Amino acid sequence: MVALSKRGFKISISNFIDAKASVSPAIHVVYDKSLTDATNTDNSVKEWISVNFGNIDFEGICEGLVEVYVLTREDAEGLKNDILVDRLMNFFSDPAMPDGNKRIPFYEVVDGALVQTSTLWLARVTPLKEFTLSDETKVCPTQLWFSWNGTL
Repeated sequence: MVALSKRGFKISISNFIDAKASVSPAIHVVYDKSLTDATNTDNSVKEWISVNFGNIDFEGICEGLVEVYVLTREDAEGLKNDILVDRLMNFFSDPAMPDGNKRIPFYEVVDGALVQTSTLWLARVTPLKEFTLSDETKVCPTQLWFSWNGTL
């Protein structure tokens, strides 16, 4: 069986993040939203992450990009943002693994059911420059590059 679909990558990452984010205190998660949506988001939401899927490379060891934006309101010094970034990074940490990174099941949909076909690992993290939106929402963007084995 092959683990090469964009759909499988999105399902696998979404399922993993949703499961981790639902643990108390829960983190509000949105997918594939533009940052301009932040100014239109319900103001009662003070902390959330926006997950956006980027390029996927199926050559050799497969690699997929996930851009995660950690957003906080009413956070002048950015401390709540820092805490949320740390929680997000802990999702992908596993001290028991030699490289310290958690392994994530890679699922494909086969006959209407999710079937694990491979395993993803966090290959690298690229933090980007933090910034503030016009409504004073703090934003910390981070690129997460995942790898997995797959063959055509």
